[in-house]
Amino acid sequence: MPAVILKNFAELILSLLSVPNSDLRCCIYQCFYRILQQQPADTTLSFDTNVHLIVALRELVPSVPDPAVTAFWIQVCVNCLLDYVSL
Repeated sequence: MPAVILKNFAELILSLLSVPNSDLRCCIYQCFYRILQQQPADTTLSFDTNVHLIVALRELVPSVPDPAVTAFWIQVCVNCLLDYVSL
């Protein structure tokens, strides 16, 4: 996946996460998780981009009574942190 597409996708996804619909949020996190599972190349997901992504995800902590969304949020955060460590 080209870096520009990943960047645009990440920006769109992060903006959609403010929607209060928990089903939509679960789908968004699942999609993001699957993209990160493919371990994007360093040129696609650079160190700086990954840092910005981690910071944005930390600001979007799901509400406590929403365990499904929280589980997928944790998976995405773990993948971002693993990518961060491997850079």
